[in-house]
Amino acid sequence: MAVINRNSCNSKSIEKRKRNLKKPSLQTGQRSEALANAIPARTIQNLRSSWIRAKRQVRRIFDRLRSSAPVDNLPPQNSVVLIDACNVGYFYTNHRGFSAEGVRLALQHFFDRGFEAYGMLPRFRLKPGKSSDYTILDMLYKNGRLIATPCKEFPVRGMAYDDRFMLEIATKYGCTIVSNDQYRDVMHERPGWADCVRQRRRGFQWNGSYFMLS
Repeated sequence: MAVINRNSCNSKSIEKRKRNLKKPSLQTGQRSEALANAIPARTIQNLRSSWIRAKRQVRRIFDRLRSSAPVDNLPPQNSVVLIDACNVGYFYTNHRGFSAEGVRLALQHFFDRGFEAYGMLPRFRLKPGKSSDYTILDMLYKNGRLIATPCKEFPVRGMAYDDRFMLEIATKYGCTIVSNDQYRDVMHERPGWADCVRQRRRGFQWNGSYFMLS
């Protein structure tokens, strides 16, 4: 019976493993070169072109994002701005009441940008209880930033003339009107009023407490 020498078998396995370990292997650069040679040149060119297009697209997106930062849609720099204070104040609260703070913020928006701006509102709005905070309106009025127009306050309900005063002044002096009111009920009463509304009226919107022209 043949006797198997286990020690000799183990030694042969160890020697084989050593020989395998000593075999030269391709370096990283050689493997990359071999892989590159295996890929057709046209495929590599297409991949490079796709990568270049992707980078350009990303660059265009970021350039567009940088250029699309909020920019004020302002009237001409030399234009006097007349703000429909009642309209602005009611829109500030979504028509839940007349906000004096909304009027102040709208005026401040134009002051900060170097414009001469005035708010126009009926005189009765300056009285206590006719706005959210009459002290704000009183302060603006005493500083010459509010123009109080006459109104008929008796016998029962008041009739305000602020729209007519605003259109008359804006037409005569070329002012910009800031209001979401279309003035359809009064724009045809005097020559030039309709053109003033169509050409120099600017709408607005509120984003929280931030005032923006539309």
